[in-house]
This record gives sequence, C-alpha cells and structure tokens, in this order.
Amino acid sequence: MTARSGVGVDEVRLRLTVEIFVAAWHTASLHWTAQGGRGGRDGLMKLVEETFAMIPDALTCSA
Repeated sequence: MTARSGVGVDEVRLRLTVEIFVAAWHTASLHWTAQGGRGGRDGLMKLVEETFAMIPDALTCSA
C-alpha cells in the first residue's frame, strides 16, 4: 500500500494475519461441529492446533 491510500504495509500485514487466524479458527470449529463436538473443548483445541499448523502450506499452496 502507499501513503496515498492512507494504509501502511504493516497495517495490511496485521489485518491479513488476523483474518488468516480467524479463518483457521472458523475452519477448525466447523470441522469440530460437524463431528458433533467430539472431544469437547480439548477436541476443539486439538483441531485448532492442527489447522493453525496447516497455515504455512496453505499460504504457499503446497500440498
């Protein structure tokens, strides 16, 4: 971004980082819900951790 747009590069990076984390959390919670909430809070946290671990591959579109 440029000074003309009024948004700095650091602000854009921060926004993208937050959006990526929210998307990962949302994805994990949808998966957990589809499993009927299996494992309770611990099951959800396990899925969140697994989903967050997938972020680097998702960003580089590698499988």
